[in-house]
Amino acid sequence: ELFETGWAGEKDRQTALRYAASAAQNGSPLGLYHHAILLLADARTDADRRSGLRILERAARQGFFLAQTVLANYLFEGQVLGRDVDESLRLFELAGEQGDRNALFNLGRIYDAGLNLDAPDTARARTYFLAAARLGHPQAQNYLREPM
Repeated sequence: ELFETGWAGEKDRQTALRYAASAAQNGSPLGLYHHAILLLADARTDADRRSGLRILERAARQGFFLAQTVLANYLFEGQVLGRDVDESLRLFELAGEQGDRNALFNLGRIYDAGLNLDAPDTARARTYFLAAARLGHPQAQNYLREPM
C-alpha cells in the first residue's frame, strides 16, 4: 500500500504489486485483498478480472471485510462473475457486522430502492443507514435527513 499510494516516497506500482503478490502467497487476507485490487485496477480483459476476483474471493472467505464489500459489489452488479444477489447481500451483511460503513450504506440503498428485490423495505433500509451514519458515512447521514 505504501508503494501504491506513494506514502513510502514515490509511487511504484510494480513494487506494490510485487509486495502484494508476496503477501498473498503467504495467505494474508490483507495481502490477498491488495493483490486482487491491484490486479483488478490493471485488468484489460474479463479473464484478467476473473483472476483478480478469485484472489479477492480468498480474502473474503477469510472474513476480510474490505474484500467482502468489493466482491459483494461485483456480484450485485453482475460484473464478470454474473449476478448473485443473495451472495452479495450475505457478503455485505458479513462486512457490515464487522463495522464496514460502506457495506451498511450499500445495504441501505439496496433495501431503500428495492434493487433486485421483490419490493423496497424502507424500515430495514433505515436501520442500515443509521448504522452507517453512526460509523461516520456522510452519504448515509444525508439519506437520513431526507424522508424515505
